[in-house]
Amino acid sequence: MQILAGKYKGKRLQAGNDLSVRPLTSRLKENIFNIMHQFVAGAVTLDLFSGSGSFGLEALSRGACRVDFVESSRRAAGYLQSNLSTLNIDPGCYRIHQTDAFRFCEQPQESYDLILMDPPFKFQHLQELTELITSTDLLRPAGILVIHHEISNPLAPATAVYRIEDQRRYGRSLISFIRRGE
Repeated sequence: MQILAGKYKGKRLQAGNDLSVRPLTSRLKENIFNIMHQFVAGAVTLDLFSGSGSFGLEALSRGACRVDFVESSRRAAGYLQSNLSTLNIDPGCYRIHQTDAFRFCEQPQESYDLILMDPPFKFQHLQELTELITSTDLLRPAGILVIHHEISNPLAPATAVYRIEDQRRYGRSLISFIRRGE
């Protein structure tokens, strides 16, 4: 696993050998960032379920001004910290929150231009968390939420609080690009 483009292009990332840290494949990550490239430069970014940080680190490499990483697993947060150290990223460009995604999102301290979310495929509360994110000020009005989820765990097509701008299927993965409702 490595950074695909930008300042840290080609740098390798650690994720460990256990299956509890399931990083995005390079192909998926490249496709996602090709689609949303105009949203990354200068973006204040949130990486939920960050694991080893692959999603958020790619955003930093491509010009995001800061990334907040949210990861509940101590082991995964250790890989994330190791990757940040290896890349020698300025500590002013990131914050690590070792907490549950719901807990973090329920009381937003800040709002974000870009929210990247890669929950475990069997995560049972995808709909609720998506609605929480888009119904609060966590996602800025012009911001975008990008979710990598399993096709068997779909989102409702649209609700009062969000709309799906685009959705792409890659094998058993769905990538949903979501905006706040109007």
